[in-house]
Amino acid sequence: MHRLFHYSWIAGLATILIVVVALSLLYRQLVFDSLVEEETRSNVALTKAFANSIWPRHSAFIQRAATVPAGELASRTDIRALERDLRLLMQGLSVVKVKIYDANGLTVFSTDPRQIGEDKSGNPGFRLARDGTAASDITFRDRFDAWEGVISDRNIIATYVPVRIHDAVPVEAVMEVYSDVTSLVDDMERGQWKILAGVLGGLSAVYALILWILLRYRRLLSEQEAQRLAQEERIRHQAYHDDLTGLPNRASFAEQLDAMTRRARRAGWAFAVMFLDLDRFKVVNDSLGHHAGDQLLRVAATRIQRCIRDSDMLFRMGATSSRSSSRTSADRNRPRRSPTASWKRWPNRSSSSSTRSGSPPASAWPCSRATTPRASGS
Repeated sequence: MHRLFHYSWIAGLATILIVVVALSLLYRQLVFDSLVEEETRSNVALTKAFANSIWPRHSAFIQRAATVPAGELASRTDIRALERDLRLLMQGLSVVKVKIYDANGLTVFSTDPRQIGEDKSGNPGFRLARDGTAASDITFRDRFDAWEGVISDRNIIATYVPVRIHDAVPVEAVMEVYSDVTSLVDDMERGQWKILAGVLGGLSAVYALILWILLRYRRLLSEQEAQRLAQEERIRHQAYHDDLTGLPNRASFAEQLDAMTRRARRAGWAFAVMFLDLDRFKVVNDSLGHHAGDQLLRVAATRIQRCIRDSDMLFRMGATSSRSSSRTSADRNRPRRSPTASWKRWPNRSSSSSTRSGSPPASAWPCSRATTPRASGS
């Protein structure tokens, strides 16, 4: 039971930790997915605004950019004009970088001039956007070349958005928009810790309640087990002992006699059984009452018990009789003698005092110990 309880509270604690970790990961994934989805919609709306307001003025240059040498593309005045228009469009937004690709994956414009002229036709995000589907991804950047310079330790969402006047016409270009969502991620993580703290607190309260119930249940089981053992011991004691004197009874005598007989035969020991009887006990009961008779039996049992050795055993066989067994080691070279016990009848010198007290005088029950031969070393 103790081992089961030990394993149960460990399993409960492990379950709480697993649930908290699982909820943390699930919440984080859901929030990140929601954040990416929201930023994707925002960047799609931004690209549509670009297509409606700026694209008509720069579409011709972007479509023929593949014919311009890569070394000269970044220095064209069209690039500076496009950058000026994009800055006006992105003013006040969290956009930190913009790239524009033609339909073949050529980087026609980038806020980082070093990337102009690169071929991104194999990029999965570009391919999805060229086929008409916006694609986004969130990453943590230790260092990032933004529009205004180098920034560090930022969470960036990159969105590839198809550029077209409306959905019925083919995709003319692809626009990649980089948004800084670091503040949103920080707010999300703070909210995550608050939620996890609440969940952990609730689960801890439930766990504490369950643990309290288990402890109480364990205590009740322990008390019931102790009561059961005590009841069994009480029943066994009652079955083998006399209620009045507390001495072992006839059933206990039979078992002990059988056991001592077997041991004596096996080890060559000698033992004796001495039978004692209280004479005129009925007179005490009739004249002084059963209470005095009971007291007489208890006093007699106590005095006889004091007269025998610790190795001897005393039993109450019936109403007025007792037996004492005495064990000794056998010495095959010496004759065996039976133990004897003598009761000396003393004259009742104060009969009136006995009648008043309801019990025999103390000097009426002297005894001499049973004597048995002892072998050396016993």
